[in-house]
Amino acid sequence: MSSVRKLFLGNNKDVVEFTAGSHSYSLSFQDMMQTNKLTGMKTLVCRRPRFVSAVDVLTKKVRRPVIQNVGPIPDNWEKKQIPETGYSRISLQSSSGEFKEVEALFCKTMRNFDIVNIERIQNQSLWEAFQLQKNQMRTKNRGRDVPELRLFHGTDSKSVNTICHNNFDCRTHGMAYGKGSYFARDAKYSHDHTGDTDVRAMFISRVLVGDYTKGSFDYCQPPSKDGGDINLYDSCVDDVMDPTIFVVFEKHQIYPEYLIQYN
Repeated sequence: MSSVRKLFLGNNKDVVEFTAGSHSYSLSFQDMMQTNKLTGMKTLVCRRPRFVSAVDVLTKKVRRPVIQNVGPIPDNWEKKQIPETGYSRISLQSSSGEFKEVEALFCKTMRNFDIVNIERIQNQSLWEAFQLQKNQMRTKNRGRDVPELRLFHGTDSKSVNTICHNNFDCRTHGMAYGKGSYFARDAKYSHDHTGDTDVRAMFISRVLVGDYTKGSFDYCQPPSKDGGDINLYDSCVDDVMDPTIFVVFEKHQIYPEYLIQYN
């Protein structure tokens, strides 16, 4: 089909013939009509659009070019373990300061459990989308820093790779405070959502909580700050004065930073 594309670019008034499998076709570039030479069936065709990544979408949303600079990748990432696409999971040495920092966050409310492994998630595409989202929120807030927290999310082992690759799906989680992705201040809350297996899985994620308000079961997005359709809160919580549960409706406000496996 690459030869068909070349012919189209060279003279888009031509009619070309080609085969696909056991079928023969003619294709008119003038009206973009494909005809099966045996059956006479006609099909309107179009050129495949250029692939647009999550980062491209976020960049196009942003009107000010200054926030297109996503900055460098984190200093603690292993540069040789960053794939061009997808992600890598880097096991942390239990003696490292990075391991001990994550362990301390987990053990604040999970002292009676043993950590089997802690992995750093290195996904450059998700990281860049997260940084673009942060910059966009900062611009919306007239340059003010965006509140960002490290929060817990428990999951079953079958969902781990999907989250590492594609981030959290904000359409598939709880409903008490809105139809989004749920994150907890305390690991003990997320433990109840890990599934009943010998080794359980819990993420520590960076979450751009921004400006938040009390959630409601019927929210599909954060409510308005002023009654209009544009100036919305960034997330929802269980208690505005002392929040322990945060609900995010935009996945680019999340970066799955660490995976903790424990029993």
